[in-house]
Amino acid sequence: MSPSEDDLRAALRHGEGATLDPDAAVAAARAHVAHRRMRLAAVSGTAVVVLAVGATVGVVLGTGGSDSHPTSAAAGGAAARTAQGGSRPSADTAGCPKTFTTAAHGAALHTSAALIPASASTVLVCAYGSTGSGNAVTPATTQLTGSDAQRLIASLNAAATSPPRGVCPMYRVADDHRLTFIGITANSATDPVSTTLGNPSCTVVVTSSASTRYAWSPPEDLKLTLFALHPTR
Repeated sequence: MSPSEDDLRAALRHGEGATLDPDAAVAAARAHVAHRRMRLAAVSGTAVVVLAVGATVGVVLGTGGSDSHPTSAAAGGAAARTAQGGSRPSADTAGCPKTFTTAAHGAALHTSAALIPASASTVLVCAYGSTGSGNAVTPATTQLTGSDAQRLIASLNAAATSPPRGVCPMYRVADDHRLTFIGITANSATDPVSTTLGNPSCTVVVTSSASTRYAWSPPEDLKLTLFALHPTR
């Protein structure tokens, strides 16, 4: 930065009354300029240090804040994962098991428990074909709703809780029909309920993970719907 006019005048007046020494005047002016540059440099350096400290504090505080208080997006994602982990399948996600299985049944089961709760509004029906077709099939499916679902559920829960007594034909037919039912409520799906139809009704056993029913026969007007389901290989 060049010296101002006042600076030059002051330098020239220095030692007034004596013989003017040009070299001394120039040296004094240069010293004044150097002093001003040092002052400006010191002020600029202080400002940079203040900015750097401020940025560091901001980073530290920001990091600490993110550890203690996650952003709304992160909190929302965590809440969604928690909700998903605690929910059971709904009507939109419930599906048929890939293979037909029956729950073990015996005296230890709570046979008085409902196979499907009356609160279920829909019954997913899965058909696996006859016992001779094996499990290498893709089940056929349909959904019963409204009065059809309610009548099927009522018939299942009203079936006998103990095996029938007396004479019962023990023959089996070639086109028996393996079925699995899944009741769907507003918030969840029940465990699979499985049975095989087509044989004498006195031999029919319906099982779930918590209950067993015997000698069950579906409502007459629903038999056509159930037997019309044929799986594909």
